[in-house]
Amino acid sequence: MPSLPPFRLCGAGLATLFVLSLGAAEPVPARGPLRLHPTNPRYFTDGTTGPDGTPRAVYLAGSHVWQNLQDSGHRLESGEDPPPVFDYGAFLDLLQSSGHNATRLWRWELPRWTERDTESKKTEYSQPHPWARPGPELARDGKPRFDLSRFDDDYFNRLRTRVRLAGARGIYVTVMLFEFWGVTHAPDAWQFHPFAAPNNVNGIEADANGDGRGVDLHLLRDDAMGRRILPLQEAYVRRVVETLNDCDNVLYEVGNEGGTYTQPWQEHVVAFIRRVEAGLPKQHLTGISWMFHRDENRVSHGNNAALLRSNADWIAPGNDRQLSFDRGPLIDYPGKLIVTDTDHMGWRNPRHQGWFWQQFCRGYHTLYLEWSYATPAVGAAARQGLGQTVAWARAVNLAAMLPSPNLASTTYCLADPGREYLIFQPATGAFTVTLPDNGSTFAAEWFSPVTGRREAGEDVRAGGVQTVTPPQPGMAVLHLRARR
Repeated sequence: MPSLPPFRLCGAGLATLFVLSLGAAEPVPARGPLRLHPTNPRYFTDGTTGPDGTPRAVYLAGSHVWQNLQDSGHRLESGEDPPPVFDYGAFLDLLQSSGHNATRLWRWELPRWTERDTESKKTEYSQPHPWARPGPELARDGKPRFDLSRFDDDYFNRLRTRVRLAGARGIYVTVMLFEFWGVTHAPDAWQFHPFAAPNNVNGIEADANGDGRGVDLHLLRDDAMGRRILPLQEAYVRRVVETLNDCDNVLYEVGNEGGTYTQPWQEHVVAFIRRVEAGLPKQHLTGISWMFHRDENRVSHGNNAALLRSNADWIAPGNDRQLSFDRGPLIDYPGKLIVTDTDHMGWRNPRHQGWFWQQFCRGYHTLYLEWSYATPAVGAAARQGLGQTVAWARAVNLAAMLPSPNLASTTYCLADPGREYLIFQPATGAFTVTLPDNGSTFAAEWFSPVTGRREAGEDVRAGGVQTVTPPQPGMAVLHLRARR
């Protein structure tokens, strides 16, 4: 069977050279489990300490793609059953050569569906799934029905293997547990879902109101069927958690892009994971991602404020009319660790290196949804930007640095005032930086996100507003560190 082609060409030479130039030639296995940093909760910490003996800050950034856990035809225009086999090894090669340290493993709940957003509207498929399919009766996709009381070991073995392979390369993995988008968007999604009665041997039908959409699957329901469904969902979550508990490179994500109506159910899953892991050797953080507002069968923009009020350890926001983490990243700490994922911010929009530097200098972690399976070069600049920020996060004392827009005229500045500054210039030409009047002298280094070139600059003396000029035109990064 064919494998997906794009990851043979990563277009990441500059990012690779940059990472090597900072001394990160070979990745070390991911350490963890990750916790929120005790003094700078914009970041994670992995249990290790930095040179000054304080907890080390961990910043995450990397690419992900729809097919990296289950083989899936999603938007491939393939229409093949079985779907194309994904080359996971080539994908890890892409992440590693680009200097990334994070990815997101996708879960598809639907074994079959019709693509609404593609030109051909082809039928697509995904496999394997968490539950065994012993039949003997056939489901609507023409294959044996699911037994929701029996797990498919091949699915969980694949999950564990892929998480561990990533961890060996220093890559942290966000494990998606549920996938809401397909149920709310694909026109024929529910008729093939494992929790639709014709597709399982257990007599489970989660579509309580019979509208053929099945959104009731992700509700906390106080009825006879709801009391049967929730334990099945919890048993699946428990199996995932127990399968991965010894892995240090795991974060959990409840699901992808549910409606706001799912929030109580999602918060229940967050609390359930915490209860399960309380009795296990390791505990992992759980996040909730962007939720759409659904009203009278219409899906519209959601509300990031609801994510900020949730019980999640971290959130992946989208763009709403009040809080846009895309067009102008917030400056003040919003009370949650933030992962800005382009999946929730217009995944078709190309991203240049500067977008990731803007997010980084606001204290956010970043994920980039690969959609360049037809033309790999589309994502080259994004991959470079991700790798660059990961490398610089390791090169500075990130745990002591805070977004400090008032200290640079560009407004994109991470600073440990008086000691260290990392400033991004998204435009071109000179800009100013405000330094304390403490008699210090700062060693300067310039970096070009476009060319990957680094060069030493003239020392900058402390004391008030200083004007600095990049040595090259275009966007630039300035690193200042106080000389001892």
